[in-house]
Amino acid sequence: MIRHTGGVATSMSSKVTQRAVVWSGRVQGVGFRMAACSVASRFQIRGAVRNESDGSVRCELAGCSDELDRFIEAVEARMDQFVHDRHESAPGVLPMPEAGFKIIH
Repeated sequence: MIRHTGGVATSMSSKVTQRAVVWSGRVQGVGFRMAACSVASRFQIRGAVRNESDGSVRCELAGCSDELDRFIEAVEARMDQFVHDRHESAPGVLPMPEAGFKIIH
């Protein structure tokens, strides 16, 4: 079961939003970042994903709010057995690509 906490969204314009999502659980070493990249290819979003030193995975996204919501739901549906918690925080920690979705090592 996934528990959702917190929430911060920053508007870049009237249509595009930036969000930062942090997933925890057994999310490192299970292909989580690759799964996020694969899922992202189905959505009109851009962003980056990185393993954090505390064992979580951080993902920063930009796109329409509905697309971001659907992306997050799709990642969690695909990786449900590994995710125990998700919270949102302020974006701006990871470099945002101009286009596409990338894994930061």
